[in-house]
Formats: sequence, C-alpha cells, structure tokens
Amino acid sequence: MKLEMLAAWAAEGSQKSAILRVMRQPLSGSQILSRAQKYNSRITYRDLWAVLQAATKKGVVECLTPDIKNGKIYFPTSIGRRVLQTAFSNSIYSPPEIDWNAYAYLCAGKARWWVFLHLEDRDGHPRRATDIKKALREVHGVTLNQTSRALLELELCGLIKIAGVSKKRASRLFGYTIQGKSIRNTMRIYESQLY
Repeated sequence: MKLEMLAAWAAEGSQKSAILRVMRQPLSGSQILSRAQKYNSRITYRDLWAVLQAATKKGVVECLTPDIKNGKIYFPTSIGRRVLQTAFSNSIYSPPEIDWNAYAYLCAGKARWWVFLHLEDRDGHPRRATDIKKALREVHGVTLNQTSRALLELELCGLIKIAGVSKKRASRLFGYTIQGKSIRNTMRIYESQLY
C-alpha cells in the first residue's frame, strides 16, 4: 500500500513529476533541472530543491555525496526506484560502488565533463590534448586552454593519467586511471538506459 501511495505522490503535480521522472541515473541538481525543464519549462531551482527535500524526507531520493557543499549527486533509493518504476514505468538500476565525490567533481565543470567523456577515441586508444579539443570544438565550443586545464584538473583528481607519448610530435597521451574507468563504465551503463 505504501508503494502505491508514494507512486501517486510522485506522479501528482507537473513540476514534481517532471523532476522525479528524469532521475534515472545519478545526477547533480543542475543536471536534474535542465532535464526536467524539457518536460516543464517553468521549473526553477527553488522548485527543484523543494521537491528533492520532500522526496528525501519520504525516503524516495537520497544524496550520494552528503559531505560536499556544492554539486551534490542525487539518486532514488531502493524504495524510490520501485516507486518511480510504478509511477513512470522507468526501470532503474542500482548505483554501482564508485567514488561519488569524484563523480560530483566531474559534474561540476562542463569542460571537465566533456573532456572526460572524449578522453579516448572510439577504439579505446588514448588521445592527445589537441585531438580531444578537435573532437569537442565544433559541438561544445571547448578551446585548447579549457581542454588543457580540464586535463590537469582530472589528473590531479586521480581520474586520468598520462598513458604514453604519441609518435606524432611527442605529445602526451591521456587515458583513464582505474578509478576513472570505473566512473566511465558507470556513465556508459546509464547512457545505454536512456535509449
């Protein structure tokens, strides 16, 4: 009975249902907001925080990064996943055990996010900074300075490493660390769920 009541609560109200509907993967507040605004363009940060606070009190949503101040990551609890599946027919997998603080750090910077996603080519080979910039320039407008800074930040965070030196101009090649690979694999799992 409680599951049905929570599912009815989640589905009522256009703003609340839009916010909870998009929570199929671990997301930061700004990511939730931008995705929810596709369903309801009038949602504000104030609405988002009110819904997240209410959902947390009801045990539907939890913060995976409670120790950090900005860029917290939210995801449905085990009960919340069943509630959202009942309310919206979303099948949601349990979150894997990764460093959610590092994931939050990734989410907090757009350039870091895009550089991290395009670190390797389609065949899984490490790339040079200029190759990453070329892959990002046209779609996301990321410059070489932004790419270089993001690479440095990701290296200091322990998510990427220098994987070697290219034959062409002896440039550094960047690849994922073990921690970075686990986060990237998690991202791939959730990307495959969306389609």
